[in-house]
This record gives sequence, structure tokens and C-alpha cells, in this order.
Amino acid sequence: MRRILLFAYGTLLDRRVQRRVFGRTPATVAARLENWTVRRRAVRGRYPGIAPARGRMTLGRVLDLATGELRRADTYEDAPHLYRRRRVRVRLAGGTAPCWVYVPTVRAVPELPEAANRR
Repeated sequence: MRRILLFAYGTLLDRRVQRRVFGRTPATVAARLENWTVRRRAVRGRYPGIAPARGRMTLGRVLDLATGELRRADTYEDAPHLYRRRRVRVRLAGGTAPCWVYVPTVRAVPELPEAANRR
């Protein structure tokens, strides 16, 4: 089974949410996403979102998921309507790793820079 890495910075950090979405608590490791900043109530005034921000960083965790679990995360994050999945490189204790991350869509947060929505 192929493993997928997902950088979580908001509600997917909550173990109760993880159990509800994935049916288990995935293995995680601390990580940071450089040159992005988190806005706590960016999406619909309730949910966190990230935006490009040179010199800033977003702290989070990398979740180790199976392919089917990534589809469950897409459903939970209402992709592609509220969030769009994007490939990024995160910094871990031992180096860097490519991961998926959810970025708010322009529809969800019109004032976010368009750069946040490019692949």
C-alpha cells in the first residue's frame, strides 16, 4: 500500500477529528512549512487557512496516510470547493519532505493572494 504524506496545520491536528475522518489516529511527525503563514479564521470566518508569506512559517504535523485516506481528507476539507490540495516541501527534524497541504480556494477566501491557489 502506497503511503501519502499530508501536512496538517489546523483541525486535522485534532486526534478526535483524525479518528472521525480516518477511523484511526495516523502516525505523525512535527514539521514546518516555510514562507507560508496560517490565518486562524480565514475560511468562512471559522476555519484556518494558509497563505504565502515570505519569511514566515507555519507549524504543523505531517500525517502518514494511505491513498484512500487522502480521499477521505479531501471530503473532510471540502476539496475542491473550500480547499485545494497542493504539493509543498516541508522541513522535518532530519531534512525536508514533499507533502500535500490544503490551501483555501479563492471562492472560500477571496482576499487571499492568487499565488496561494496555483499548483
